Amino acid sequence: MAALLDRLTGIAESQMNNFRETWGSIDLHRMLRLIMIVGAYLLLRPYLVKLTGASQMEQHEREDAEAKKRAEISPNQMRGLRVAAEIPDADEVDTTTSADWGNKARKRQREVLKKMLEVEEKRLAELQEDDEDKDIEEFLVKEDK
Repeated sequence: MAALLDRLTGIAESQMNNFRETWGSIDLHRMLRLIMIVGAYLLLRPYLVKLTGASQMEQHEREDAEAKKRAEISPNQMRGLRVAAEIPDADEVDTTTSADWGNKARKRQREVLKKMLEVEEKRLAELQEDDEDKDIEEFLVKEDK
């Protein structure tokens, strides 16, 4: 612990000596030069910050505009393929190109599912009619005993 304390005091003393020697050896000419540099920096800094801020804002706007232009081009457009402007509706007539073959398959699948549902509904309706007929027949026909 004592070694650490000795080391810290040694560092502090050397820093103080360096500070005294630096400021003690400055003559009037060097002092005026330092004051002019610091004063010019303090006077010009707000203008420099404003100027660089404006140029940085313009650069960000250009980058955003370029990013939007790049985003407007889809991968299919880059390959030279036609891209559908809107998502086709389920009831629309199918007019697609080779790039949109998935839409055609989805529509065929929808039609198959609709047909399967219609067949199942017809079968259930016939079963229900048969059940109703049996219930009515039970009351209409009397068995001879």
